[in-house]
Amino acid sequence: MNKHILQMVSSLQRIFRFYTINSSKLKTKRIVLLIGLVGLFLISTRSYGQFATAGVTAFTEPFNIWPGSAPGSENLTISESFTIRTPTAPCDEDRTVKNILNPQLVPYFPKTPNGTSVIICPGGGYSQETYDVEGTDIAQWLNSLNITAFILKYRLPNNSHINKKDVPLQDAQRAVRVIRQNAAAWGLNANRIGIIGFSAGGHVASSLAVNYDKVVYTKKDAIDNLSAKPNLAMLVYALISMETSITHDGARTNLIGSSPTLALINEYSNEKHITTSTPPTFLAHSIEDGSVDVANSQRFYDNIPQSIKAKSTLKKYTSGKHGIGICKASGTDFANWTTDAEAWLNSGGFLAPGNTALHNNSSQFSMTVSSSSSSYFVSSNDAPGDITSLSIVSIVGSTIFNAPSSLLGQSLVELNKSIFPNKGIYFVIASIGERQSSYKLLVK
Repeated sequence: MNKHILQMVSSLQRIFRFYTINSSKLKTKRIVLLIGLVGLFLISTRSYGQFATAGVTAFTEPFNIWPGSAPGSENLTISESFTIRTPTAPCDEDRTVKNILNPQLVPYFPKTPNGTSVIICPGGGYSQETYDVEGTDIAQWLNSLNITAFILKYRLPNNSHINKKDVPLQDAQRAVRVIRQNAAAWGLNANRIGIIGFSAGGHVASSLAVNYDKVVYTKKDAIDNLSAKPNLAMLVYALISMETSITHDGARTNLIGSSPTLALINEYSNEKHITTSTPPTFLAHSIEDGSVDVANSQRFYDNIPQSIKAKSTLKKYTSGKHGIGICKASGTDFANWTTDAEAWLNSGGFLAPGNTALHNNSSQFSMTVSSSSSSYFVSSNDAPGDITSLSIVSIVGSTIFNAPSSLLGQSLVELNKSIFPNKGIYFVIASIGERQSSYKLLVK
């Protein structure tokens, strides 16, 4: 069970103990126990967020994006912590997270991925991150579009990291590079990696969109030789500018200090750094937003060169307050942003099936995986279909198994379940001659 289920299990156990101690009637004890068991069943079978019927796969474990310590955080000691807030209906959960020392990607894979992936940057004024309303809910909306989602738990500049102004951008650049490095193994298209950001997370996303090639850390490994450029950007009630008249004062203070120089203001005002290399961008903002002025989105859009503007759009809505994501937007004009975003993604070709990270459709082959109590069976549905190579790759791109020649040369390969070190998502990558295919396998 994951940590959220365990937390609820613990709560139910405490409730049951209380009633056991304070109830003198056996009937009451049995009722409480029954309620607890039903509650545990419902908790263990629910999906996260607002898209429980969208066909999403099981929640998978977060993984660190840096080998060892993140740059500038080597000597820092802080403890990551979640705060559970009372959700506003119809939101399921409303947690925030802060004091992030080890940046992570939290993957959400749809059952039928189309090859596009999007990194999610929740907002929170650069002091915390709104993990559910602008994180898990967004991941599951993207899953409903068959887009693979990764929530980025990025470091916050209000902690004492070295070069703390740049740690969010460092993490965003590294996240794109990690996904691009592992695109083939994860069944993704290396040329269809996007980023979406909300509020201060929109500043992270827009920073990446305009400064993806800015050198903000020393290379750690070969992954850092890859491009960090996103292929699309989505900025939702985004903080973009550090200009005094339209910025968010608290977020600006956390990022560049309470009395920044004009040079710092200009450097971290992302609307000033747009070029013809900036990716196509979708912007959504309510004119009713009282926390982050809609002028942030307007100025960014106005400065997009015409060649990119033809592929970009700004949607302004008449009602909807700041920080409402999807679940809190019900009943407002801003609730239309997901429909508009879906139309924009579709017009850009980001919703069409197309995993060119492996091979084009003509060179792939059809593969299925079935199971018994002790084995998985990988089979080719093609004829002739003798499998010539087969590997198992973990969610973080590590090869955990290469099939020996004794298992190859036939259309069905049996894999003992003991080769999988842990439960979770793995990728079966197999070849028939020059043709290659990938299968996402959930090991339970």
